[in-house]
Amino acid sequence: MDARRRANPSAMRAESQSTSPARGRHPGSMLSIQTNIAGSMGHDFTAGNAGSPSSSRNSSSSDGAWEASSSTTVYVNDILYSTKEIRAMADELDLAHRSGEFPATKYLNFNSQATVDDHRRLLELREAREINNTAQASLLLVTLTRDIRERDAELDERLEHQRAIRQVDACLRSVQEEERLYRIMQTALLQNSAHTVTRSDLDSFIAQHEQDMQCVQESIDSLRNALEHSTARNAEMVDARLEDFRCELDEKLREVEKRMRGHAEELASKAEKTSALMHTTLHTALNTTLPTIIQQTMEQSLRQSKKNWSISSLFTTKSRSQRRTSHAISSPNSPQQDDKTEPRGLKHLVRKLTKKLSGPGKDKTVAAAQPPPSPMHTVPMIFLDESSIVRDSRRQFTPTMGSC
Repeated sequence: MDARRRANPSAMRAESQSTSPARGRHPGSMLSIQTNIAGSMGHDFTAGNAGSPSSSRNSSSSDGAWEASSSTTVYVNDILYSTKEIRAMADELDLAHRSGEFPATKYLNFNSQATVDDHRRLLELREAREINNTAQASLLLVTLTRDIRERDAELDERLEHQRAIRQVDACLRSVQEEERLYRIMQTALLQNSAHTVTRSDLDSFIAQHEQDMQCVQESIDSLRNALEHSTARNAEMVDARLEDFRCELDEKLREVEKRMRGHAEELASKAEKTSALMHTTLHTALNTTLPTIIQQTMEQSLRQSKKNWSISSLFTTKSRSQRRTSHAISSPNSPQQDDKTEPRGLKHLVRKLTKKLSGPGKDKTVAAAQPPPSPMHTVPMIFLDESSIVRDSRRQFTPTMGSC
């Protein structure tokens, strides 16, 4: 803080002026300055205990000024100031305002932010006057006067708006209170039969209530009209800006739509070219490779048919040997035929089994003269190895031999 004070000699000069006794200053001016500082910083300054710790409470303003955790410092525009420096700036501004050096304002030192900004402008104005730069001093004075008037107008509008809101709230509260009293009286009149009230009393009370309500409604309407009149200009400006924004947005959307349409047409042409190229390539590949695939499939089917033919031949040979064995078992040379007491039904059953095993009414010579059955009819078109088919044939004919 000492380095900052050394870098800012004007602040040190203002602080020295505030600490030194003012010559010829009236006690009333000190009281007014302390009152202005109290209004600007939110402290409860008095003439007796202006420097007491209780008078420097933590407060903040709506323009970027806020105090630190300690009760003797305040941040304004990210710069730490002590309350003593703020008081010195306020005193200097008050003197400049009284002497006419600073432009007139209705809200002098209304917060810490305004105090620091006005003091900075006052120092710039004094420096321009000290170097005898009349043009720059006049320009600074005009700019400062314009800014102060704009700030005063803004604060007037804000305070007027707050006053109107407070008045409306007060009217609404009074109406609610009157309604509550009316309900209380109505309840008392209905429940308390001992105290009778005439019809004229009720009519007068209702008339008075309606008159009060009419007054409140008129005040609310007047306030609403004032607010609507003040906001009509802002609404027109907002509508104009919205219309400009809508026009710009339409132009941007049209440009984007044009670019997107061109991009879509380009993508469609590329897709058509790619589809034609793929169709041509696929057609050429099919014409080239499909005959080769068909030829390979037919060759593989022929090889598999030959293999199935050999397997079926083996299967037929084993079946014939099995039938011969079963026929030899059931021949008339068996020892069972020597028994003269064997029933006729048993012979007939053995003969039928023999016919079934040897074939339906066919001789061995006829069966041998016939060509072997096609492998497509005897064995399914399943790619099996020879060992698995032989195992299946053995498993199929073994129970038949045992039963015979």
